[in-house]
Amino acid sequence: MAYKDALVYRVGGEEFNMLLPNVDILEADRVARRLKNKIETTPIETNKGSINVTASLGVATLNENDKTPNDFYERADQLLYRSKGQGRNQITSEL
Repeated sequence: MAYKDALVYRVGGEEFNMLLPNVDILEADRVARRLKNKIETTPIETNKGSINVTASLGVATLNENDKTPNDFYERADQLLYRSKGQGRNQITSEL
């Protein structure tokens, strides 16, 4: 699942962005599904035992209608919140 040009950064709170240059929506959706699966099947060990974590994801691609990078980020954020609104531990994509 490694992409040498991937950029992952924290937006705030428990939100992160992953940018995958030169990746279409189909591949971005596949990456999101593999990432979600890896997160939910990898327990986190703490001094009080292990915990399981889940993830809600929104998957978007930059397109010709985006006038600014913020247009893209807002669309991805709306997809993320749709995932959260559908009960969390979901992926919502532009597919």
